[in-house]
Amino acid sequence: MRVIFVFIFFSLWSYGQISLGYDFRNNKIKNYDDGRMQRFKNSETIFIFSNFIEKKQIDEVLKSTWTVTPYKIISIDDFDINNYLNGNFSFATYQNNKVVFNRYKFEKSSLYDNNTNSSNGSPNTVNRSSPNKVSSNSTDKKTTTFNNNYFSFFLLDTEDYLNNIKDIKRIDNKFEVLSHSIIEISSFLLSDNFLVYFDYFDSPSTFMSDLKDFNDNIYSNFYKEDFLYDNKPGFLFNNFQNINNYILNETKVSPFNEIVTSQNILSLKNNILYIPYEVYCHYDIHVIYKNKNGFDKFKKNYDYQYEVLKTEEISNKILNGDDFYYLKFNLIETDKILQVVHSKTGEILYSKRFSGMIEQLPNKAIEDLNKEIKKSN
Repeated sequence: MRVIFVFIFFSLWSYGQISLGYDFRNNKIKNYDDGRMQRFKNSETIFIFSNFIEKKQIDEVLKSTWTVTPYKIISIDDFDINNYLNGNFSFATYQNNKVVFNRYKFEKSSLYDNNTNSSNGSPNTVNRSSPNKVSSNSTDKKTTTFNNNYFSFFLLDTEDYLNNIKDIKRIDNKFEVLSHSIIEISSFLLSDNFLVYFDYFDSPSTFMSDLKDFNDNIYSNFYKEDFLYDNKPGFLFNNFQNINNYILNETKVSPFNEIVTSQNILSLKNNILYIPYEVYCHYDIHVIYKNKNGFDKFKKNYDYQYEVLKTEEISNKILNGDDFYYLKFNLIETDKILQVVHSKTGEILYSKRFSGMIEQLPNKAIEDLNKEIKKSN
């Protein structure tokens, strides 16, 4: 039954990467021309992290990566939005956005492109629920709901907030207050560690109701539950390096950008590629339900050195200043993004998007990475 759990879970959750000034699904880069970037740069950024992340450790991360604005770290337990309605403040914390697909229309329009290994699904098939609205999971059998969890950098639209404060105050959950009246600046999406859910959703008979309850309380779970595998100081370190530079230089980026830097990816011919255990399980699910300890399947499509480590170990290696390369795999709705990241700089050496309805890390993704390394010089 646990195998069934995994695939049900995958169909409801999705993952992602970094963005600045882009339209999420349509893959169209946009300029912000309303002054928000300058307003952000002139603000003090209030960072709010999960309670299980040590403030001292994350402060060291920000001291090393964040220069675009002055900042302050506030515990969600101490946060009161009324303290920030006046003055120049920006915010950085967790957000959730639900995307609902009409299955029939999406299947009809998502034509696969063999040249790009991607789909060109029409944006008109997507019914997007705004992160500024309170929405519930779809129960329509003809639709599929994807939950995007991400770390967002944004401003508060104070006028809109005050105009709608009566409606917002009806929300019992204080954690959700900052999901309303926001002006988005940038974000990086976070990846669910589905292994954690085996501890939460133990019974087949209650799995769907348990998962719905978890999603309904997602904003409090961001701060209380360790369910995002890359919500760890080392991975945040690399993401903050990139976000800081993108905002500072107002660089427009999309998670759908495809990147291959031949000169740098050449390093993988002679260096170990570290793979988070949670990512490897997306590739070889046998390690979960057969308690398999080996990681040999990767060798079938990858000709170079690799090592599978727990995410905590990779996060610590990043914080220790170790110089290495690691693999990231993320789902964005029905798209899969495979990346190779340099631990010292956060630079993305390789990023490709692959399509298909099966949510596992596909063989063709590893084959493509292997091919790019082989032809690099």
